[in-house]
Amino acid sequence: MTQPQNSEAPMTRPRSRAGMVLFGLLVLAIASVIWLTLPRSPTLPMPPEIPDAIAEVEIVEALRSARDRLMQDRTRADRWGEYGLVLLAHLFDEEADRCFAQAATLDPNAAQWPYARGLLASKRQPEQAAAWFQRAAELSPDSENGAAMRLQYADWLAEQQQSSEAEAIYREELQRNAQSIRAQFGLAQIQMLQGQSEQAEIGFRATQADRFAAKRSKVQLAILARQRGEAELAAQLERDLAGLPADPPWPDPILDVTLGLRAGRRQRERQIRELEEAGNYREAAEIYLRQIEREPTLEDYVGAGVNLARLQEFPRAISLLQEAESRAPADANVQYTLALVRYSSIEAELGSSVGRAKHQGTLEQVVRHAQLAVKSKPEFAQAELFWGMALTQLGKPSEAIPHLQRAAAGQANRIAPHLALAEAYLQTRQLGEAQSAWKKAHQLEPDAPAVRAFQARLTPSNP
Repeated sequence: MTQPQNSEAPMTRPRSRAGMVLFGLLVLAIASVIWLTLPRSPTLPMPPEIPDAIAEVEIVEALRSARDRLMQDRTRADRWGEYGLVLLAHLFDEEADRCFAQAATLDPNAAQWPYARGLLASKRQPEQAAAWFQRAAELSPDSENGAAMRLQYADWLAEQQQSSEAEAIYREELQRNAQSIRAQFGLAQIQMLQGQSEQAEIGFRATQADRFAAKRSKVQLAILARQRGEAELAAQLERDLAGLPADPPWPDPILDVTLGLRAGRRQRERQIRELEEAGNYREAAEIYLRQIEREPTLEDYVGAGVNLARLQEFPRAISLLQEAESRAPADANVQYTLALVRYSSIEAELGSSVGRAKHQGTLEQVVRHAQLAVKSKPEFAQAELFWGMALTQLGKPSEAIPHLQRAAAGQANRIAPHLALAEAYLQTRQLGEAQSAWKKAHQLEPDAPAVRAFQARLTPSNP
């Protein structure tokens, strides 16, 4: 009988199964090696939780919105940075720093994140600030923001008394932009410290017209004038300083952004300050009044009252301030503000004896408010001023003089207390003292209408 041709097939099937197993193991081994050698993304941390015990709902909502956006994609450096900026805007520095650290890890070529860490470290851990500022300076582009970062680093070095390093950055920046006010001012400060007075004066004169450096430049020019023995020039510069507003902070690519990210009361305070500076008292008052309807504070009543008084709406202003007084009768600022607003409400009619007699009751209220303010806050010069002016209008100039003397001592750079003191002296026929008080006002603002008007009265024949 002929044997079938596939008689050995059963012997070959076990070998095929073993080969397949070996092949599978080989594939698995190769895949494992490839997986182990491939670059893997680092494990991304969870962003900081929203801090506890935040009383203002608007702040919680702002933080939650930024954190939720980050949680949608934790691989994005910009979203880590955004959450950090919102945290920083509300003074949660440690949580903000963790976000900036992760943003810098994800985008190591971005200058703003090490710069933000430098800003935070400069206040809390100055020994670490230099490394972050230096890293930001290396990465910062030749742009306005880049210049601000480099100059902030230079200013910080100057504060740390590392003058040579700061000077090098100022000079490098002036090579990039010879008109840089901040670099000119910083270099002039270094030169002043090094005793290079002439060069420093040139720098300060070049920066004194800029709105970011006007006051600080005149301060330094006055110091230099006194060092040279030019007392009259120094006195003139100091008089100029009395009328100058404070310089705004230097532009900053991080801090300027955080101002716009504030929520809650701090955001309202900034908005109100900007409105008041622009003379928009109605809008400022409305913000306070809306807050009074929602969750009033003492500051809201006082702020609304002051802005309504600026709009000559005195009855409404006084009503709000009386509500503040009922809530905090011993608060010095409340009592002072009531004195100021009550006096302002009748000031236009105090030029005649009829007007003074008509408003005797209000003047007595001014005295009471000012007295309570000084009781709560001794050496309260502004309250002493209204106390003294009200007594003078009540026909008690001798009693007013001690109060006005304290007001003039505490507000030496303002003409109002000196003129009020001169008036009290004049009414008590102390002509020499009246002339002396008037001269101090004249030195401060020689062209002020009130100063010129008072001069005509300073004659023996017209006491």
